Amino acid sequence: MKTNRTFSTLLLAIALSLSTLTTPALANEIWVVPAEEAQEKEVGNWAVTNKGDTHFSFAVPNDLKGFVGAKVVAIGKKDTEITYDLLLSLSRDGFPRDAFKDALEDQGPVMLFKNELREIDVSAIFPDLTPGMDYITLHFLAREQSGRRRDRGDDDDDDDDDGNRSRDGISRDIQVIGLRFQYDAEVFLDTTTGNVGIGTTTPESALEVIGTVAASAFASTSPLIFEAPAGTERMRIDDTDGIVSVGGNPVIDSSGQWVGDPTGLAGPPGLPGDPGAPGDPGAPGNPGQPGLDGLACWDTNGNRVCDGGEDQDESGGCDVLDCQGAQGPSGDPGLAGQTCPPGEALIGFDASSQIICTPLSQRKSVFVTNAVFNGDLGGLIGAGDKCQTEADGPFSIVQPGTYFAWVSTSSGSPSTRFTQATIPYVLADVTRIAANWADLIDGDLLAPINQTATGAPPPIRSTIFRTDLDKHTYRRDSPCPTHRFWLPFFMH
Repeated sequence: MKTNRTFSTLLLAIALSLSTLTTPALANEIWVVPAEEAQEKEVGNWAVTNKGDTHFSFAVPNDLKGFVGAKVVAIGKKDTEITYDLLLSLSRDGFPRDAFKDALEDQGPVMLFKNELREIDVSAIFPDLTPGMDYITLHFLAREQSGRRRDRGDDDDDDDDDGNRSRDGISRDIQVIGLRFQYDAEVFLDTTTGNVGIGTTTPESALEVIGTVAASAFASTSPLIFEAPAGTERMRIDDTDGIVSVGGNPVIDSSGQWVGDPTGLAGPPGLPGDPGAPGDPGAPGNPGQPGLDGLACWDTNGNRVCDGGEDQDESGGCDVLDCQGAQGPSGDPGLAGQTCPPGEALIGFDASSQIICTPLSQRKSVFVTNAVFNGDLGGLIGAGDKCQTEADGPFSIVQPGTYFAWVSTSSGSPSTRFTQATIPYVLADVTRIAANWADLIDGDLLAPINQTATGAPPPIRSTIFRTDLDKHTYRRDSPCPTHRFWLPFFMH
């Protein structure tokens, strides 16, 4: 057994050169090398224990501001699962070594894998610490998950998997490398950027101070620039001639003379001035709450209560049904409904309200195109072909037949090309627009031409209310000429 223990402590000034640890090294971190009574061996520049019975001893840093955490770093010699005990003793300046003691048993379990680093968090056992006044001794004891705990004084040994003796179930399948003790400090060094922070752990400049800076002098080999906020220059002192500029404008020259605004710096506040004129009226206030509802029709006495005699229909409550008068006499029976015979369609009513039916074949269909054209129709034949294509379309509901476009050229017009029928002209849904040819061209349609061959409205918002004998159709909502139009088509 060793009679003297050597406890080694390494303060990390830059990132710990252990890049495979699961959490990054911090500038405010100390690395404590383990020391124990059993055999030790060197791995690189680390002192490594040959089993899980390990002691760490170190002093709390003078710049400690707050405790962050502590982690035991270990490697598994093979895949193994362990539990562990922790025993911590703490001495304070002027007090016995064991001024504070604490123990945690059967922590874990923790799984370790062969030749892989693992950090075991032991932060829970650490108390509040005093900067520079505490000396810590931590005993880390790793046990095999199946290891049998023995009472102190029990000298029986167990064999491990290698035939070695394992006292008190201590795991020999783990090598402890060291302890990472992490803490907050007044001064923080970001090892990635090299920035230093005072009062902050996220410095964004070479030196960032959160708080008030007091100094007897500032020395600079370049212009001294004051920014507020960061990136916006407010004041500059030139390092060669001492000229002071505010907002980019010189205010003090190299001899110390004021060269800024001749009015000089702002003086103390003056006396209060006279009251100003009244301001503009304020915005209107919020609307008030709605008033009470008016009296209900059933509330004959105006007390807003359903009294006896006001429930006329004796329904158990007052409502609008109690406002009705007595039922009047029944009217005369209405006329029997009228329908067209099979094979005929309704096209209107006569002066005595009798329906007017016509055989489905005894009518002329009228529709407007779904397509929109810009004037190049291909003459009378091209316009008629466009008409016929939509009449024969798969969703068309107009009656089969030959369709012409209502257009005129030097070679023909509706009056020379169309059959001047004596039967009605109807839309796709059989709505009658004219009783016959004469009615069609008299300048006043019975209904607007506002359906395509499918019965849908045309794509452009426009309605034909009148037809001219030879040349034009008229749209009420399009008083100005247009070069984009759709065509009205009539069954020949």
